[in-house]
Amino acid sequence: MNTIELDTSTLPPSERVERWQQALNDTFGPIQVRPMGGQAPVVASLRSLRRGPLAFHAMRYRGMNLSRQPKHVAHLSEEFITLTLPQTTMRVTHFHVERTLSAGGVYLFNHAVAYQTQVDDEYRTESIAFPLALLRDRVGDLQPFYDLHTCCEHAASLDMMRAFASHLSLGARQWSDHEYACWSEQLLQMLGLLLEHTPADAAALKSHALTHHRQRALRHIRSHAADPDLSPRSVAQACGLSLGYLHEAFKGTHCSLEEAIFDARLELARRWLIDPLRRHLPIRTLCYDAGFNDPAHFSRRFKARFGMTPGDWRKSPLDS
Repeated sequence: MNTIELDTSTLPPSERVERWQQALNDTFGPIQVRPMGGQAPVVASLRSLRRGPLAFHAMRYRGMNLSRQPKHVAHLSEEFITLTLPQTTMRVTHFHVERTLSAGGVYLFNHAVAYQTQVDDEYRTESIAFPLALLRDRVGDLQPFYDLHTCCEHAASLDMMRAFASHLSLGARQWSDHEYACWSEQLLQMLGLLLEHTPADAAALKSHALTHHRQRALRHIRSHAADPDLSPRSVAQACGLSLGYLHEAFKGTHCSLEEAIFDARLELARRWLIDPLRRHLPIRTLCYDAGFNDPAHFSRRFKARFGMTPGDWRKSPLDS
């Protein structure tokens, strides 16, 4: 059982931002604190308890906004999602969509994507965080964000979820291991049940989102194919997505994320091999320039892709 507690009001003003930044990094992973210059001073508090795979957070802050950038997403050790119960209202740009988290609402919020908060006054919230995989085992087609009000056919279901989450948080320190495991499992089962009532068009919406982000990734791959450091992780970072989500975007298509990178490099090499301005360059040089680091591997991949070796392609491009 791990705990983190911080109240910046007990610190000298000069230390508040740095200490708050460190507490957030320790609790939620890499994230950036952006003080609101000229406005209210930075004041914040955090109480966090982690027990097993679940973490219980109570947080408030004002005088700042928070930003998770693509570079932060790329360095997350795992994807996690929070059951968020705001006590005040906050606006957030999450997964490229502007949303409002209203006081009294109940939300599921994927933290393994880029987002930025917009707080007008003070934001207060309680939340329960857990690895995304725990919910994905129960709900195969997860979206990055849910307003659970839209998933509940009856207000009583939402009230029960809110009350259950609150009591689970309060008792997390006291339950025996067996009790805690049972109640934690019950929380996940309740969420799975509620998400069964997601609107019928949710699958279509997610499919559209996956297609959109796959196309963004492909554009980045094609424009950076010659970069020897191009990798699935660097593509995910550039797109502001978690690596797991980007792999999901390519799942079920004609090629994986890794294959898309190989294909872009092979296409670049194919064009260069018949480029008059590069005819004097050895094939080995073009191989390296196109992002490959092994000429033999490049030659095998090229022949498998285009039906002839790079040398044959260079000799008779018009016959191919």
